[in-house]
Amino acid sequence: MYFEYFLKTISKFLYSTTRSLNLDLLTTHCYRFDENIKDDRLVEHITKNDLIKNFTDSIPMVFCINEKLVYNLIKYPEGFFLVGPMNYIEGSALKNRIELEDDSLISGIDAPLFNADFLAEATLILANLYRKGDADEPYINDWDIFKANFTVHDEKESLSLLYNNVFENVEEGHIHNPYSHEKRQVESIKTGDVDSLKEILKERFPGRYGKLSSDPLRQEKNIGIVETTLASRAAIEGGLHPEVAFHLSDITIQKLEASRDPVNAMNISVDSQLHYAKLVREIKSETRQNENRANLHISHCKDYVFAHLHDKISVKEIANAVALDENYLSALFKKNEGISLKEYIQKEKINLAKNLLSYSSYSYIEIATYLGFSSQSHFGKVFKDITGMTPRKYRDNFIKEDFINETIQDLPL
Repeated sequence: MYFEYFLKTISKFLYSTTRSLNLDLLTTHCYRFDENIKDDRLVEHITKNDLIKNFTDSIPMVFCINEKLVYNLIKYPEGFFLVGPMNYIEGSALKNRIELEDDSLISGIDAPLFNADFLAEATLILANLYRKGDADEPYINDWDIFKANFTVHDEKESLSLLYNNVFENVEEGHIHNPYSHEKRQVESIKTGDVDSLKEILKERFPGRYGKLSSDPLRQEKNIGIVETTLASRAAIEGGLHPEVAFHLSDITIQKLEASRDPVNAMNISVDSQLHYAKLVREIKSETRQNENRANLHISHCKDYVFAHLHDKISVKEIANAVALDENYLSALFKKNEGISLKEYIQKEKINLAKNLLSYSSYSYIEIATYLGFSSQSHFGKVFKDITGMTPRKYRDNFIKEDFINETIQDLPL
């Protein structure tokens, strides 16, 4: 079966590595979309471990290495799929463990945060590729994987563990920040109140979101992920388009995972929250200037433009999509928005271009092509007409240091 596409897709989905291993567990193929994870020596070592060599079960096996990294092994007729590594979360209660004396094999491996739900979904795709789904060979489900790999406590034991952890955290000073603080923080993003958010972010409580990891860097990364998730949802409630909010969330979490310093990770989270608040403030300011934005036809028109920013959009095409006469739509849009529909399309394309220039390493020609401009020079002209500067000048002024990529090879604009 041609499974390379599945491996590549799952690699991107989990932000980790997928491999196919032949029956002697020697030949590996990596389909990860970047090269940040350098674990070839570790993989070669663990494939010689008895736990792996003797694995024959049809249910995938999730195992951890030295309480730090997680891998997933899935049997198929010609060999095995190996997914990982991912960072191990203390308390995940994995049954299968490999202890290595040589801890240097793990040192320096940059792995994403382990998420049991995501891993289970990806695992089911690979585990069921060759299964018929009938009575003799039923599909494997997520509960099968959970039961086979995780320790399941009874209700009484689970409650005992919960209360013991609560008292231990209090005694060690790992208390959570007041709920009122979190509520004010979320509300300030939702309303676009940047000044208020700045003051709230200065209130750094000792416990903040509690103890999420014993490692200081992992602690800040986990807190950053929590704060980014809350901020993105608050911004959506404040009027930010969900796709924009989720895109910025993905970028921020990738930056957090790449961070090597707790202070840097904290700053990434703070910058992200302020950025969300500023975007909501801009939306609400624009809304106050024009109360007629709620017009249903205009709303549908804008939705169409946003969904097709990467196409060469024409007014006629939009009119057909919203079932209106082209001239009527143009006049209606101009009356409600104060600019022509064509100008609005260009403005939205350039707004997206500004984000891509600031928060990605895509080249100018890649951005121009993605946004449906006829050429790089056309993109540069429109960009300068709207912003007053060239794309290169804008990137130089506004790109975040974390996103500077020395491999960018662009033609000058």
